[in-house]
Amino acid sequence: MPVSEAEQQVELLLFRLAGRGYATWRDEVEEVVDIGGGQPPVPGLPSSSLAALHAEDTRVSLVSMRLALGLPDAGPEGRILVVTGRQGRVGFLVDEVTGIVSVPSEQVKALPSRLGSRYVSATVQAGDEAWSIVKWSAIKLPAGTRR
Repeated sequence: MPVSEAEQQVELLLFRLAGRGYATWRDEVEEVVDIGGGQPPVPGLPSSSLAALHAEDTRVSLVSMRLALGLPDAGPEGRILVVTGRQGRVGFLVDEVTGIVSVPSEQVKALPSRLGSRYVSATVQAGDEAWSIVKWSAIKLPAGTRR
């Protein structure tokens, strides 16, 4: 029996940046990198170390998500989300990864372009909180970032 649109689920990875909740489509994240804080792996995602990001065949440009969005730098703490998209493989440093959730697709609400920021494409209610869904290709990378 086909699944109705109302019953379809989408998987999102939830993360925090400067106290705000953000989300990304689960399939856009290749891996979550622990930068030395000894954080447990995120269930359902491969985990690796900083050393793996610099291997000759898997080099990744690293970008502080805070700096890319014009927020104050918090230093080298948090986790790196490795995302592949139009910009190539980029590792975005975020403050915290809270996990992966599955939500009904009708809970994802697209933002009209005149209301949203350039890097937020939609919002979703997960638990008791609204999360902003990031559009990675809209984030301006710092000059000199390898693509």
